[in-house]
Amino acid sequence: MLGRIIILAVSAVVLLWGSVAFANEKVEAKKHFEAGLSLQKTDDFKGAVFEFETSVKLYPTKGGLYNLANCYRALHRYGEALSTFAKLQSQYGAKLSAEMKLDVKSQLAEIENVVARLTVTVSPGGASVFVDGELLDRNFVGKKIVLGPGEHMVKVQLDGYEPQKRKVTLPSRSDQTERFELKKQDVAVAPVVKPEPDQPAAEPTIGNGLKIFGGLITGIGGAMLITGIITGAASKKKQSELDDLCTDKACDDTSYKGIVDKRDTLALTTDIMLIGGGVLAATGVIILIAGNKKQETQDAPSLTTMLTPVATPNFVGLSLKRSF
Repeated sequence: MLGRIIILAVSAVVLLWGSVAFANEKVEAKKHFEAGLSLQKTDDFKGAVFEFETSVKLYPTKGGLYNLANCYRALHRYGEALSTFAKLQSQYGAKLSAEMKLDVKSQLAEIENVVARLTVTVSPGGASVFVDGELLDRNFVGKKIVLGPGEHMVKVQLDGYEPQKRKVTLPSRSDQTERFELKKQDVAVAPVVKPEPDQPAAEPTIGNGLKIFGGLITGIGGAMLITGIITGAASKKKQSELDDLCTDKACDDTSYKGIVDKRDTLALTTDIMLIGGGVLAATGVIILIAGNKKQETQDAPSLTTMLTPVATPNFVGLSLKRSF
């Protein structure tokens, strides 16, 4: 019993909500309809079309459809005017007054007397068709569309194909077909760039070799000098430890043999690193200087001396020529 009561209550709420929503839509539709009438009276047919379209979407009425069709006709949107008048007849034919029936029939005849029909076919399919700058619904491609008499621009485009456009002249009451055969676009081929021949690598010179070797020797010598400085500092630290332990100067080296051995090892290492590093660094610098001088000599233009025999009425001998 309780379950039935709940179901009935929910159903009542749903029905009530639906009624309220329907009532709201009807009120909004009326507002747009009245706005459309006001715009229509001032010949603002484009604005009136927007208001009437909104009105009939919310709550269709014969008055909304009738005025919408008239605005379409005023804007030369004859195809939409014909379809709207036809919708008015099919939905409200029995409810239309005799006067409105006669007016609708008269307007349909007048429109049919001036309009033309155009069929646009495109191969391959799937192309976008524009008529007077407006995209045509794909459902109407290949079917008759209603247009006003006169010149119309038809443009067809499809990815990968060259677009085409054509000016079409349509007389009143004509039925014309325009066929478009699209051509594939030429694929741009990037120009082939021939690789430049490899330039012969510069032959190594004696000067360059000396500079590289000198830099290497100098670097090794510098590293040894730094190592000698570090080990020398460590050796002095061990000596300081011994001085702190033997304050009375009475202890002999055997008492602290471990510290003494480390000190002596560090001292010997310091001597080797400082002397060897100094020698290597100095040698490297000398080699670098020699390499620079050798390079300058090799880069300088060479002087060529040529002896050429010369024989003239006044002189017989050799001519000395020098060139770089």
